[in-house]
Amino acid sequence: MNVGFQSKGFKVYSTDGHNFILLEDIQYMSRLGVLYILPAGATSDGASVPQVAWNILPPFGSYWKAAYLHDCAYRNTLLLADKSVANLTFEQSNDLLKEAMEVDGETEDITIFNIYEGVALGGRVAFDGDRAAGAASYMADITTLT
Repeated sequence: MNVGFQSKGFKVYSTDGHNFILLEDIQYMSRLGVLYILPAGATSDGASVPQVAWNILPPFGSYWKAAYLHDCAYRNTLLLADKSVANLTFEQSNDLLKEAMEVDGETEDITIFNIYEGVALGGRVAFDGDRAAGAASYMADITTLT
């Protein structure tokens, strides 16, 4: 299995064009050989960039798949190959985001740097809030959507 996302696109559903629900499992193989699964039903709102900066870094740029992976890691909906919860730390989640952007090869180095530094410096509140809310609050029932 190659490093990176194991499929080119994501099959998603949205009612507002900003909040998305994954309709099928997506696999990501890390450089360390860990297979992660973004499970069907996992939600994402794209890259968490302050709206004032959307003209520079929109929520849905070349890094969107990596941002989805990152949302799953923060929200603790990211699974391992055996379907157990990955339970990554704040730092591991951010490092996985950076790796996924690098491996995908579609995002410029300066953008990778800016996004990674942004989450490393300002993402702790989101991480803590996502963990406090619990993974169940970030999973949708897709049976009515498919």
